[in-house]
Amino acid sequence: MKRLVRSIAVCVCMALLLSGITLLLAGRALADNNARDYIPAPAGVLAVLTYYENVTAQNFYVKGSSGPGHGGTDNLGLSENIGILRVIYFCDIPMPWGPMRASPQFLVPFGSVTINEGTEYGNFPVASSTSTGLGAPFILSQFWFVNDDSCKNYVAFTPFLFFPAGAYNDTKAANIGSNNWQFREELNGTKGFEVIPGHFAYIEATLGSSQFTNNDDAGPFSQRQVLKPTVTAESHLSYDLTKTVFISGDYYGHYAGSYRIDPLYENGNPEYVPTQKVGALGETSVGASLAYSFAPGFQLMAQYRTDVAVANGPAANIFLLRFLWATDLNGLLGNPQAKQ
Repeated sequence: MKRLVRSIAVCVCMALLLSGITLLLAGRALADNNARDYIPAPAGVLAVLTYYENVTAQNFYVKGSSGPGHGGTDNLGLSENIGILRVIYFCDIPMPWGPMRASPQFLVPFGSVTINEGTEYGNFPVASSTSTGLGAPFILSQFWFVNDDSCKNYVAFTPFLFFPAGAYNDTKAANIGSNNWQFREELNGTKGFEVIPGHFAYIEATLGSSQFTNNDDAGPFSQRQVLKPTVTAESHLSYDLTKTVFISGDYYGHYAGSYRIDPLYENGNPEYVPTQKVGALGETSVGASLAYSFAPGFQLMAQYRTDVAVANGPAANIFLLRFLWATDLNGLLGNPQAKQ
């Protein structure tokens, strides 16, 4: 009987651990930027973007190892197929020193997240788990303290707010939605150079941090999940191949973010399921992007990125397609303004 209880407890713990890592993966990947995202459009421009993101992972690392003896696995079978709708409006906010460019926007993710049947933790199998529907929507706005198009100098700050919404089920190891609030802040600096006439290169660097409220409904026994803040670092180096095509080398780093799941008590005894702890993410990714502006106001971007170092969590491969449409909203409304 004790062996049965222990086996059930281990399976429950694994489901909880996978659930937390999957949530962190989805949240941080969706909030990452692409090359030239911090170059503002003129005030009055409305942009609508749609994304498709495919994420796969087989290796699940614990303390830098995917070996089962360390709690990891090389048979994770994680698959995410995510779509995102993003709407942005660029405007100027009156300030004592002059107008400040801003970009209020909202994003709605949707799709599916799956952990395949056959994933194992030690000698205990974990059943397949799929979550389909809406993810956690979020809002944000970039604020440019420096917006110098003539010298291609830009400095911006961005606050994010993620809502505790979307498809979430505490009995599943995979969830596309979330059951907690998330706050994120980013500071970006971007510098452009004209390498040859009409061909620009841009260097971008972004630092950020995310904070999370507790998830008080984690796992089938509604335990409390406590997440520590994460730290992000991001950089892009892009270059205009032509006036309509640019390429980019991309770097992403996600660090810290350890978390714990509080113990499950049985008659006051916490040994039924002890406290589960997962160490810092320590994830480094590199990638490349290609963007093509095939008509005025239209752009298609493709990106591939892969994790090259992971301390805790899945080592993911990510393929992204992005379609962008932008227009001067003032012109559409019959109130044309000079571009600022």
